[in-house]
Amino acid sequence: MRLLKPEDRLVRCIQTARGMQRHCAVNAVFHLDRAWKLKKRDPEMAILRCITAEEEAAAAILLTLKQQSYENAGALNFKSHVHKQALFPFVFAVVQFLRGVRNIPFKPRVRVQTSGAQRKARVELIFADGTVALPEPPLHFSITLPNGQPYYFERELAEVARQAGKGSVLEAVREGAKIRNRILYANEQGRGIVTGDIPKQFVSYKDRVFSLLTVFALMFPYPQRALFVQQTLNAFLVVLDKLSSDTTIRDSYYAV
Repeated sequence: MRLLKPEDRLVRCIQTARGMQRHCAVNAVFHLDRAWKLKKRDPEMAILRCITAEEEAAAAILLTLKQQSYENAGALNFKSHVHKQALFPFVFAVVQFLRGVRNIPFKPRVRVQTSGAQRKARVELIFADGTVALPEPPLHFSITLPNGQPYYFERELAEVARQAGKGSVLEAVREGAKIRNRILYANEQGRGIVTGDIPKQFVSYKDRVFSLLTVFALMFPYPQRALFVQQTLNAFLVVLDKLSSDTTIRDSYYAV
């Protein structure tokens, strides 16, 4: 599997992580590579490898949330297919929100540092005069409604569900989680067969996996708990019906 330069830098970055989350992240890339090699000879196994790659990238994030002791992270189950497969649609919704923000005085950019002894992902805030700010940890900010309550991306999540033809993201994810079984096991109509443009499907999964690995790289090098990570964790647990939508964030809990 050929990697673009930013993807190669990201892979080198995640290799510096420690513990099981590192193994999950590295294994995600391994499964993608195997999927690429199998795409013509065994398309069903290629897609299964892609699904597993996405779940492993998600597991790296879930394990990091637990390892860094974020509030409510105990409700996450890194072995749950639903929890892992729900993460990318959720991240996609959050990214859609961030892309829609207007009238900010800077342009944000994610850059992976691979030189020197420490490899890490950073968020650069580039201002019009060329000044660059480097928040650390990179996700240490929060987004609130006019009443001061944290925003949990309800509009964007509703749009994700609508595009999937379901009433909620969780409903869409539970339906999508059945794909694995449809490929693996026969039913009344016969055995599962993957059709369509397999290389195009692979690229879609690759984009999903590297999006999740980017989130992982913005988290694991930083021991401080970041406010936006806590905010999005709470919002994710609301999606999973594990937390009330009126949960607030205790600012005093976080190192600055």
